[in-house]
Amino acid sequence: MSEAELHFIKARLRGGQLSKARRGELPLPLPVGFVYDPAGKVVFDPDAGVQQAVRHLFATFVRTSSARATVQRPSATRASCSPPRSGPAPTKGN
Repeated sequence: MSEAELHFIKARLRGGQLSKARRGELPLPLPVGFVYDPAGKVVFDPDAGVQQAVRHLFATFVRTSSARATVQRPSATRASCSPPRSGPAPTKGN
Protein backbone atom coordinates (compact mmCIF):
# COMPACT_ATOMS: atom_id res chain seq x y z
CA MET A 1 0.00 0.00 0.00
CA SER A 2 1.35 3.40 -0.87
CA GLU A 3 1.81 6.20 1.60
CA ALA A 4 -0.92 8.20 -0.11
CA GLU A 5 -3.43 5.35 0.30
CA LEU A 6 -2.59 5.06 3.99
CA HIS A 7 -3.14 8.80 4.37
CA PHE A 8 -6.59 8.54 2.76
CA ILE A 9 -7.55 5.55 4.91
CA LYS A 10 -6.52 7.35 8.10
CA ALA A 11 -8.41 10.46 7.01
CA ARG A 12 -11.57 8.43 6.40
CA LEU A 13 -11.27 6.71 9.77
CA ARG A 14 -10.80 10.05 11.50
CA GLY A 15 -13.78 11.46 9.58
CA GLY A 16 -15.91 8.56 10.80
CA GLN A 17 -14.89 9.21 14.40
CA LEU A 18 -15.71 12.91 14.08
CA SER A 19 -19.06 12.09 12.53
CA LYS A 20 -19.94 9.74 15.41
CA ALA A 21 -18.85 12.39 17.91
CA ARG A 22 -21.09 15.00 16.29
CA ARG A 23 -24.05 12.62 16.57
CA GLY A 24 -23.18 11.81 20.20
CA GLU A 25 -22.53 8.14 19.40
CA LEU A 26 -18.79 7.98 20.12
CA PRO A 27 -18.20 6.02 23.35
CA LEU A 28 -15.23 7.36 25.27
CA PRO A 29 -13.44 5.91 28.27
CA LEU A 30 -15.10 7.39 31.34
CA PRO A 31 -13.34 8.60 34.48
CA VAL A 32 -13.26 6.31 37.50
CA GLY A 33 -16.63 6.32 39.20
CA PHE A 34 -18.74 6.35 36.04
CA VAL A 35 -19.82 3.55 33.69
CA TYR A 36 -22.14 3.10 30.74
CA ASP A 37 -25.41 1.33 31.52
CA PRO A 38 -26.88 -1.19 29.04
CA ALA A 39 -28.77 1.64 27.31
CA GLY A 40 -25.51 3.53 26.75
CA LYS A 41 -26.17 6.26 29.31
CA VAL A 42 -23.46 7.47 31.71
CA VAL A 43 -24.26 6.49 35.32
CA PHE A 44 -22.40 6.24 38.63
CA ASP A 45 -20.46 3.01 39.05
CA PRO A 46 -22.63 0.53 40.98
CA ASP A 47 -19.54 -0.92 42.72
CA ALA A 48 -19.63 0.30 46.34
CA GLY A 49 -15.83 0.11 46.59
CA VAL A 50 -15.39 2.46 43.67
CA GLN A 51 -17.98 4.87 45.07
CA GLN A 52 -16.24 4.84 48.46
CA ALA A 53 -12.84 5.48 46.88
CA VAL A 54 -14.15 8.45 44.88
CA ARG A 55 -15.86 9.88 47.98
CA HIS A 56 -12.60 9.45 49.94
CA LEU A 57 -10.65 11.24 47.20
CA PHE A 58 -12.99 14.25 47.22
CA ALA A 59 -13.14 14.34 51.04
CA THR A 60 -9.34 14.45 51.10
CA PHE A 61 -9.39 17.29 48.58
CA VAL A 62 -11.87 19.25 50.71
CA ARG A 63 -9.61 18.77 53.76
CA THR A 64 -6.35 19.71 52.01
CA SER A 65 -7.66 22.22 49.44
CA SER A 66 -4.90 21.08 47.09
CA ALA A 67 -4.86 18.54 44.29
CA ARG A 68 -1.17 17.84 44.86
CA ALA A 69 -1.66 17.26 48.59
CA THR A 70 -4.61 15.01 47.81
CA VAL A 71 -2.58 12.60 45.69
CA GLN A 72 0.56 12.78 47.84
CA ARG A 73 -1.19 12.44 51.21
CA PRO A 74 -0.14 9.14 52.81
CA SER A 75 -3.13 7.04 53.61
CA ALA A 76 -3.73 3.53 54.87
CA THR A 77 -6.41 3.24 52.20
CA ARG A 78 -4.29 4.55 49.33
CA ALA A 79 -4.78 1.31 47.40
CA SER A 80 -8.54 1.80 47.55
CA CYS A 81 -8.24 5.28 46.02
CA SER A 82 -7.53 3.96 42.56
CA PRO A 83 -9.56 0.81 41.99
CA PRO A 84 -8.86 -1.09 38.79
CA ARG A 85 -11.30 -0.50 35.96
CA SER A 86 -13.45 -3.51 35.26
CA GLY A 87 -14.40 -4.44 31.75
CA PRO A 88 -12.50 -4.42 28.51
CA ALA A 89 -9.95 -1.75 27.78
CA PRO A 90 -10.91 0.69 25.03
CA THR A 91 -9.53 -0.30 21.68
CA LYS A 92 -8.15 1.94 19.00
CA GLY A 93 -10.89 3.10 16.64
CA ASN A 94 -13.74 2.71 19.15
